[in-house]
Amino acid sequence: MSDNKEIIIKVELPQLVNDTLKPLASSIGTTLSHGWEGMTVGIETWYGRKMIDKDLNLKLYKENIEKELSNISEENLQEPKMNILGPAFDASTYYFEEEQYRIMFSKLIASSCDKSKNSVVHPAFVEFIKQMTPKEAILISSFKNDFEQPIANYRFILKDGSGEKDFQTYVFYQNDNEQSSPSENASAIINLERLGFVSIDFSRYFTHEKHYSKYQNDPFYCAMKHETVTANQANPNWPYSDLIIQKGIVKVTPLGKDFIKVCIE
Repeated sequence: MSDNKEIIIKVELPQLVNDTLKPLASSIGTTLSHGWEGMTVGIETWYGRKMIDKDLNLKLYKENIEKELSNISEENLQEPKMNILGPAFDASTYYFEEEQYRIMFSKLIASSCDKSKNSVVHPAFVEFIKQMTPKEAILISSFKNDFEQPIANYRFILKDGSGEKDFQTYVFYQNDNEQSSPSENASAIINLERLGFVSIDFSRYFTHEKHYSKYQNDPFYCAMKHETVTANQANPNWPYSDLIIQKGIVKVTPLGKDFIKVCIE
């Protein structure tokens, strides 16, 4: 790991810097490199002789950090916040292998060097990243432009008129080209709610039907609705008369917006 100790993370400023800014850029690079050295020494203990892909992923992680640093305007450069930098390097020791984690940690580290983000950077973001899957990171990114999105529960109507019963809850279609089943997003959206990034509300819903067309055309929902209606007609003892969609709204919270601004955008 001796090569990693010689790595210097460069602060590539977006414009020509004057002499007064060069010491700050050098200082930031030195501070980051010291944190980097501490992280990579820990990796050596963890990995031992396992070298496959490690060096490449470290290189990609370093490049991510430098790229994010280069996007900071000169007037906003500052020494990184140690309550962000230290925990971020420590945590990313075990998370840098996956691209989505590298992206989020590099953006968080760079944001700690950016004065313009002081009001939105939070030390808790380190722990939040650790508690997210890459899929959840992609999912929260879909709220960058759509702060409110539709969500649904699939519910049986009880034939005896006593009410409704949940069949499948927190069915969520991500508002982009992602093709995973909406039911696969259920645990992800619940975890994002647990982290405080989104709020889920079934007392409100979008009035325009287009927002729920994906749910109405969901092949799984359509098949189960047909089966329910058929069973109700054929079997007098079948307890359900229909399968319906309970409409709701998922809304990104202020904390979620800050996380997106710091670790996603």
